[in-house]
Amino acid sequence: MFCKRILTFCSLIHKTKVCVNSPFIRTMSTKSSYKQIQVFNYSTDFDKAVQIVSLPLVDPKRDEILIKNLFVGINATDLNITAGRYFKHDDPPYPLGIESLGEIVKIGTDVKNYNVGQHVVVKCGGGLLRGYSEFLYATSADGLTVIPRPDPKYLALFGTSGLTASIGLSEGARLAKGDKVLITAAAGGVGHIAAQWALLKGCHVIATTSNEKKEQFLKQIGCHRVINYK
Repeated sequence: MFCKRILTFCSLIHKTKVCVNSPFIRTMSTKSSYKQIQVFNYSTDFDKAVQIVSLPLVDPKRDEILIKNLFVGINATDLNITAGRYFKHDDPPYPLGIESLGEIVKIGTDVKNYNVGQHVVVKCGGGLLRGYSEFLYATSADGLTVIPRPDPKYLALFGTSGLTASIGLSEGARLAKGDKVLITAAAGGVGHIAAQWALLKGCHVIATTSNEKKEQFLKQIGCHRVINYK
């Protein structure tokens, strides 16, 4: 339900086709403004929590990078933010969206390590939520990841799901070849990346899931044992 609602809002920002898990703007606005989803109230009803606003589209500052968003990651965290459970601000409104993928369309005079035309993954964490937007302004300090092409798969890999899986398994669990790994909800956003990460490490992967379609998917990606608990 949440995904359907955010897809509706994204469609209203710019009337183009969108795809689940990686929707967003595909044409640059010819106007001097752009649209952005912002949190105005805290509510478990996403529709009541957010509004679409128009902001001036201006040249980036000397140290800024102007990015045209092409895809945005939809995360459960977004719903927790609008409900007031995570990163609660005392003074709404403020932007929403923790990750996006876009094209650099303009850079400030002091920016030396990025170029117009490059595609980047933007991680909008640390209180800098702003992914649900036609355009966004970033700096080199925001940790942009340059990618070879605008493929939404890079957003999954370098965004919240990919980082959660890789850091949790490699840095937290310190996986080694031959380890046995149990991954629950293995067909989910984090789960399917975690399963493949463990397989690449040479681990024996046991995966749990809830239906036959997901069971088949997990077998196809190489999990050694799949448990359908339903």
